[in-house]
Amino acid sequence: MRRSLRSQRLLEILVLSLILALAPACDQGDCLEGAFGGSCGDDPARDTAPADAVGEAGDDAVPAETIEPGQYPDDADADQIEALAEVNAVRRAVGLPPVDQIASLNQAATAHAKFYALHYDKYQSTGLSPHEEDPSFGEGFTAADFFARMQAKGFDGWGGFEIIAFYHNPRLAVAGWVATLYHRIPVVYPGSATMGYGGAGGGVRAIDVIDWGTGAPTPAGVTEVLYPWEGQTDVDVSWDGFESPQPPPPPGGYPSGPIVTATFVGAVPTVASHKLLDPSGAEVAHTFLTPTTDAYLDGTQTISLYADEPLEPLTTYRVALEGKRGTQPWTLEWSFTTAAH
Repeated sequence: MRRSLRSQRLLEILVLSLILALAPACDQGDCLEGAFGGSCGDDPARDTAPADAVGEAGDDAVPAETIEPGQYPDDADADQIEALAEVNAVRRAVGLPPVDQIASLNQAATAHAKFYALHYDKYQSTGLSPHEEDPSFGEGFTAADFFARMQAKGFDGWGGFEIIAFYHNPRLAVAGWVATLYHRIPVVYPGSATMGYGGAGGGVRAIDVIDWGTGAPTPAGVTEVLYPWEGQTDVDVSWDGFESPQPPPPPGGYPSGPIVTATFVGAVPTVASHKLLDPSGAEVAHTFLTPTTDAYLDGTQTISLYADEPLEPLTTYRVALEGKRGTQPWTLEWSFTTAAH
């Protein structure tokens, strides 16, 4: 199956270029690092991420075989099809339509993954961001930045995001992105329309790339996208903070509670009151972020909160927000239940 590319030229670029990587060499243990700066360590002994590094899918996960996988090109390989299914499992769970996979984005992501794996040593010695390519590295160069690479492979739609992981395993990569704050956003972004996946390498050279096209029409009836979604169970009780850029640490440092996000269609409401409540109705101390208080959320239409300390297991928590959307009073409440540990 094929989906035709959009005929209109690029009118807008959403310049949220993101990366997610696992570096087991960190002193803190398994660690996520990213393109906005910061590093968890450059130990050349870094190996492929263990399967449990970002957690397994919970019991409430949507089996890939039961979802609408979206369309994909006839020449998509098994990893590309799996990446699409993993992404669309999340999107279905949060109430969004599936994205489609298109050949030009598969080609852009794959070419970049192969370039990184081939020139891994040069990336390490120069400190070049894995999102970028340097023509002086030689074989396989496409273009310096991700959107230029997308265009070079024939993409003529709206741009875009790029996210990167270091597993060469689409299931682990998607699970890792969704556990974080900034790297979750492209997966649950209402305007995400198309994607392409590429994986390459093994061991320290392993890499996963997803390039995204945006511009999808507003889904009918969707005003915001919640994660964890309403009624979700088996939610992790904590988050280790291993993302770069790292969200602001809670007062006592990480680990925090799990990352909670609301991504809006249209303008982000003005939030006057934000509460995380335990089953007794007591407020749980938390960190709260909006696009006006966190520059990395600017342009993402996303707000976030996370408990300052890990949550209790097998406990249902309620999020309660209140303020204004435009000039109208606005409230939003939903709940989720944590896992056994």
